[in-house]
Amino acid sequence: MLKADLISPASRATGRSVELVRDGLSGRKLAVVPVSSGGGVIPGFVDSVASIGWRMGMNAAVMTYAAGDGFKQASDLGADFIISADDFRFIARECQHGRLADNNPATSLGFVAALELLSGGSLMDKEVLVLGLGVIGRGAAVRLVELGAYPLVYDPNTKRATAAMGEITDGEMISDLTQLAKAVKRTNLIFDATPVEEVLPRALLPDHPIISAPGVPLSWPLEWMHPGASGRLWHDVLQTGTASMLARLA
Repeated sequence: MLKADLISPASRATGRSVELVRDGLSGRKLAVVPVSSGGGVIPGFVDSVASIGWRMGMNAAVMTYAAGDGFKQASDLGADFIISADDFRFIARECQHGRLADNNPATSLGFVAALELLSGGSLMDKEVLVLGLGVIGRGAAVRLVELGAYPLVYDPNTKRATAAMGEITDGEMISDLTQLAKAVKRTNLIFDATPVEEVLPRALLPDHPIISAPGVPLSWPLEWMHPGASGRLWHDVLQTGTASMLARLA
């Protein structure tokens, strides 16, 4: 896994310089508002988000009140940014101008940027295998086309894959495992947005893969997370998307 600060992929994702993002966030007040009900109540979530803010140089704090009362508390404390999530939406708000950032597109952009960093630079004219075509995978495929890459898109749900192809201006749909095996031999660049433990049989794993994986759980061998592994892997469950949201609002 590439060792990098969170601002590097976040700034690349938003098209802003590292200096602009760092200066726009450094010392600013970030209020993290908990939710009080529903499946969105995840132990440790708000503390993890606050720690991401601190890592990006912000003055971050978890509000003692949840939901509406928490937003009022954040306002009373003079927060520059407020961030919160429920069962359906994870958003950040810049308070002065009311600008919003949504975690889904931020995660797509952040992990595509991470794939660029892992591969050493531009993805222009390169084939990238996109696995999983939910909201994150579709957003990534669109972004790859914008960057001049050629996405090879795969989802076992053919209807979802076909719908994804309607959202991108260039690319190729992989419709079965035989084509998927051939695609893996064509490129070692992979964007994995699948929610399964093993998206590819080990026999199909490419040599020296470069993988950006927002999908949870991680689909790839854990040994790839260690220095010296043959592949390069970028994976986290919260940091990259959250950092990209905040960079967008910096």
